[in-house]
Amino acid sequence: TGTDLVEWQLRVAAGEPLPAAQEDLAIRGAAMEARLYAEDPARGFLPQIGRLAHLALPDRAARIDSGVRTGDAITPHYDPMIAKVIATGATREEARTRLLAALRASEIAGLVTNLPFLRALADHPVFAAGEMDTGLVDRELEALTAPPPMPEAAPALAAVAALGLAETAAGSAEPFGMRDGFRLWAPERRRLTLDGPEG
Repeated sequence: TGTDLVEWQLRVAAGEPLPAAQEDLAIRGAAMEARLYAEDPARGFLPQIGRLAHLALPDRAARIDSGVRTGDAITPHYDPMIAKVIATGATREEARTRLLAALRASEIAGLVTNLPFLRALADHPVFAAGEMDTGLVDRELEALTAPPPMPEAAPALAAVAALGLAETAAGSAEPFGMRDGFRLWAPERRRLTLDGPEG
């Protein structure tokens, strides 16, 4: 409708009249909302608790309504919702594409969330075609909760982080604090073993 209904609610609560009548409104376009939760879809959507070690939500392509930030704790005392991701478009497909882009641009670390599930659902061909029904998630749960493939660069990035090479040592006067591998008699050598899903 192109109107902010929450603003209208606040105005009416303050004693103001409605800014427009029903006949003044027209529905144009489409909107989709995904609710990002600290929950585990693969385990019956059980709520999860923990600290948000990293949270980065896109500021473009979608509207983000959230009340948490990096470092906040998701506790059992409150609803484990992290954010609502709302996308609009001239058509349903445009709204879905924007929603998927916003979900793909979202980053969360520190606890299990339904973010991978939401990405898979928004990209599912049946959902994309608008032919879903209430049994879709149950029928496709295994596919929707399958772990995404590991990016090729992930092991190298994990090694860089584990060795502390991602940290800067700018301004360090201590030679052994430098991260360039320099040593007096020979280049520094370190062995690192990474253990992951591939063994």
